Amino acid sequence: MKVVFNRNIYKFTHDYPAFAAFMTETELRQKYYFTYPTKNFYISSYVCPICGNQLFKTVFHNDFEIETEDGKILIPRIFTCGKCQAFFAPKPGYRLSSNNGYYLILPEKNYIEYLLTMDKVGSKIGRRNTLYNEPF
Repeated sequence: MKVVFNRNIYKFTHDYPAFAAFMTETELRQKYYFTYPTKNFYISSYVCPICGNQLFKTVFHNDFEIETEDGKILIPRIFTCGKCQAFFAPKPGYRLSSNNGYYLILPEKNYIEYLLTMDKVGSKIGRRNTLYNEPF
């Protein structure tokens, strides 16, 4: 399936859900409409700029290639909102909160297909042997 990410038009904020420590992963997924059968996505500190729910994320041990309006790029991580069926990717070398990445909104069938594709190569374990080069 070919998809093309658009340049970001959203402003991202953080929300550190303190209650998350008291909820199971299943409860978190239900609360934030993320009931898809993934193994490598987990809750992040970012809030969806569309609906306000917490975003889930996965990291890639080897950068994942996406097609954007600016051409193909390799990304180390991706964020998603199960309620909006949207993906958000920061430009390489930046945080999502820098607000200069890419987004993609898909219909449910395509969203699940793309989500499961990324889940297969994603991880809950951080990247190793890489420099932390994201500006603050």
